[in-house]
Amino acid sequence: MKLKFSLLLAVASLSVSSAAVIPASSTLAGLNPGDTYRFVFVSSTTTGNSSSLTTYNNFVQGLANSAGIGNTAGVTWTAVLSVGSGSNNAASNAPVSATTRVYLLNGTMVANGTTVPFYTGSVDHLSAINYTETDVTLTGATNFVWSGGNASGSESGSGLVGGGRPVLGNASGLSGCACRGTSPGETPGGGWARYDNTDNLGLSSTGAFRVYAMSSLFTVQQTADVPEPSTFGMAAIALAAVAFLRRKS
Repeated sequence: MKLKFSLLLAVASLSVSSAAVIPASSTLAGLNPGDTYRFVFVSSTTTGNSSSLTTYNNFVQGLANSAGIGNTAGVTWTAVLSVGSGSNNAASNAPVSATTRVYLLNGTMVANGTTVPFYTGSVDHLSAINYTETDVTLTGATNFVWSGGNASGSESGSGLVGGGRPVLGNASGLSGCACRGTSPGETPGGGWARYDNTDNLGLSSTGAFRVYAMSSLFTVQQTADVPEPSTFGMAAIALAAVAFLRRKS
């Protein structure tokens, strides 16, 4: 019986450590009542090349659901990438206001909603988007991510994901980099979104990369006023007085 109980504890421990959680706003730096914020992760697995945003949205939502941070947690996730046709870009599919803070699932701030908004082409992220939905931090500069667009969230034009170009002609990013303003032809470590049209990277033509996922919007709730201790004391005295008068009558 003791062995069986120990085995159950071990299994439970494994299941808890295999997925991330949605951090409470009280554990996140820089937030005040009324502030808005989102979370972002890089997918733990890779997916192929597609011209459909729905395909990518379903992919990241499915990963989040499996990790317990999706439908059961009331959170919708969308892909941060561009496939073309004008509105089908990252900034439209996964919109983030310039005043909204963005965090990794481990609580690390990526964008502070002031001097470093999430979408811009000239400022670095505060931290690389290298944390997955399964509670894993990716290291190194070999974790390529589909982007199809620029660091501003717009379409890249020449490297749209699924845009009819060869698989290695679609723009990608690097999950190990916090950078934004980058140019084609840089060495690994040079861009979270549009690193380059990947046909210049000498990669295999498998066309299976990771995907960034952005959460639905959260808002810090106003905290309820808690009466001061003196208020509790006055209330207690008043109740005692009422009770005494009732007994006297």
